[in-house]
Parts: sequence; structure tokens; C-alpha cells
Amino acid sequence: MTISQRDRRALWLGGFGLGLLVVYFLAVEPLWAWYADLASSHQSAAADLSRLISNNRKADYYAVCVAEMEERVGPLTEPKPYSEQISVVTERLTATAQGNGIDLKGATPVAPVAWPDDPRLQRAAILVDAEAEWTNALQFINALYRVEGILSVEQFELSGDAKKGNKLTLKLVVSLLAQAGQEGASPWSR
Repeated sequence: MTISQRDRRALWLGGFGLGLLVVYFLAVEPLWAWYADLASSHQSAAADLSRLISNNRKADYYAVCVAEMEERVGPLTEPKPYSEQISVVTERLTATAQGNGIDLKGATPVAPVAWPDDPRLQRAAILVDAEAEWTNALQFINALYRVEGILSVEQFELSGDAKKGNKLTLKLVVSLLAQAGQEGASPWSR
């Protein structure tokens, strides 16, 4: 049986096309997938290296800042446990309020939240509700920033009522840092 020239050419072209498909699916496609994985892992490794270098630079910078601050104000102290820190800061806050002519209605501690930058610390807050005259309120806020243990004064809200005269209602949140611990945790939760 003889195959015509035209059929031979069709078989040859079909075989060539089939060979191209085999080469594509067995060699080219896996090579592209391997290259994409390699590029992805390189990008991930480059991001990790960049983050590591950035963290090292931050650590060096913060070490210099802490050393300069310790020269000015003395050495840093270890953070106190939550219960001790909240008690001390509440006492100081009450004394500051009394010293500035503030009628303190309430100082309510809020449950602590983990500090994202340091797992050894947690951020706690005290909700302050008070009444004061305008000038006393501003002096009180200024004095709060000088109270040892207070990190920041946030969510400041000042409102007045004509019936109360010169008295303004003052609401704010005082933030502080405390040592993260297992206070009150169940012994089986470890």
C-alpha cells in the first residue's frame, strides 16, 4: 500500500503538530510554572530580607534614642503588673484631679489589650468622667501628661450645659502600659 505525497505531508504535519503539543505540555509549561514559583519565592525572600533589615535599623535607632533618654531622665524601669499599674495610675490621676480643681465623677479601668510591638506589654485604659471649669479642665489635661505611668490622653470630649453655669462635662480615656501576664488565668489554660 502506497501513501500519496499529499497524505504523507498531512501525516508529517499532524505528527509535527502533535510533537509541538507534547513539547509544550511536557517541557515549556512546567518550565514556566517553575519560573513563576521561583520568582514568587524570590519576591517573598526579598520582602523578608527587607523587613529584617528594617527591623535591625529600627532596633539600632531605638537603642540610641533610649540611651539618650536614659541620660536625661534616668534608667528605664521594668513594667508593673496590670493590677499594680492600674492602681498606681488611678491614685495619681485622682490626686491630679483634686490638685487641679476637677470634680471627678468616675475613673473606670478597662480590660487590657495586647501591645502589638512587644508581647511582654499590654495596653490598658482608664475611662475618666469629670466636671470642671474651662481653665481647670485645660490645666488638668496638661497635668495628666506629666503623671508617671500615663502613656497618652485620648478620646477627649468636652461639653457644656447652660444650666450648670461655668461647669463643663469632661470625658476622656487615659492609656497606660502594663506587664503582660497570666493574672486571673486558669491554671489549665497554659
